[in-house]
Amino acid sequence: MGSAEIIPERVMLVSKFFYRRGGAEVHAIELERILAGRGLPTAVFAMAHPLNLSPSGALFTAPEVAIDGPLSRRIKGAMRVMGGFGVASAFRKALHDFRPTVLLLHNIHSYISPIVAEIAAKRGVRVIWTLHDYKLLCPSYSFLRNGEECRECLTSPWSVIRHRCMKSSAVASGLALAEALRWNRRMTLRSVERFICPSRFMAERMTEGGYPPERLTVLHNFLTTPAPRLASGKNRSGVCYIGRLSAEKGVQTLLKCAVGAPWHLTIAGTGPLENELRKSYASLPNVSFLGRIPPEEVTQLLTQSEVSVVPSECDENCSLSIIEALCCGTPVVASCSGGNPELVSSGRGILFKRGDITMMREAIRQLLARPIDHKTLAEDAQAEFSPEAYADRITTLIARGQPEQ
Repeated sequence: MGSAEIIPERVMLVSKFFYRRGGAEVHAIELERILAGRGLPTAVFAMAHPLNLSPSGALFTAPEVAIDGPLSRRIKGAMRVMGGFGVASAFRKALHDFRPTVLLLHNIHSYISPIVAEIAAKRGVRVIWTLHDYKLLCPSYSFLRNGEECRECLTSPWSVIRHRCMKSSAVASGLALAEALRWNRRMTLRSVERFICPSRFMAERMTEGGYPPERLTVLHNFLTTPAPRLASGKNRSGVCYIGRLSAEKGVQTLLKCAVGAPWHLTIAGTGPLENELRKSYASLPNVSFLGRIPPEEVTQLLTQSEVSVVPSECDENCSLSIIEALCCGTPVVASCSGGNPELVSSGRGILFKRGDITMMREAIRQLLARPIDHKTLAEDAQAEFSPEAYADRITTLIARGQPEQ
């Protein structure tokens, strides 16, 4: 008799959105495509949305909700945060129709909720959760309070309402507390087989928050755009920032650093501070604001820049901005926060103390003066952060193995 046929795992990815909204969504979209390309049967469960893309496999949806707007909409949104308003029944139907053996969770809070992990685990479906943010540890996601680092939620989620951490609102903070108490560590550990941490920093915070180290696997993010064609060093000029224009990203500190600097700074992105920053800095002769640009123009900007700056004043998990820059052969000046030091190793750039304008300015000066082998930098980064390498590791996990850390 011949050997028994190996039946591939059936993988359902869960993401609250399935369009290119942010880095977590792009990660989920590309991962589904990669796994399907390797012959695994795949499906996606997401909230219904007009911008959702068509995956390689089936798309199942929960009814659309919103967390703002009229009171009736906000009530439905609050119900969804706690696992209500149609998500449970929609997910049970998806499980029945697709019959997955493995569930890969991505960002699910608020618009989907962790109830999907609870339901899947009770039906014998293995659950693996990629942690793109700190929501399981901090009800307001970021470990920031009034712009300053805060760790109180690691020992008690009640601080979110005491300090009104969510939108400075007692109501929003109360809902965040209720969410944290409902989807607590005991529930997640009961339902989730393994947590994928995109950085060692994330794994350390999870351990600090009471999650067993043996349930954590560190897998850095992968490059979600095609490998670029590189410009030579002589065709590069200036410094760029690509990302959200918000306080925690440190872009204000970068713009202060650019005042009077001998280099040109190009800012690409939008966010709540955009109007304020344009008003204050657009008149500077060495600063340009591009607004939101498409992925191909992001790649072009990176390959034409001498240095990319990631000045985050929050704990970045595994910065896609750093990965994209390195894969374009562009060295990085980054704040020494979160998972940034894991990516910006020797020869890839320079780290500085977050919020320190003098150190940032000196780091940029040093990199601009340093000869850079852009081709080697790009090739090494593209090999380390390739989708194929990531797929090898996660398929090992799916097959109940443990990839090399």
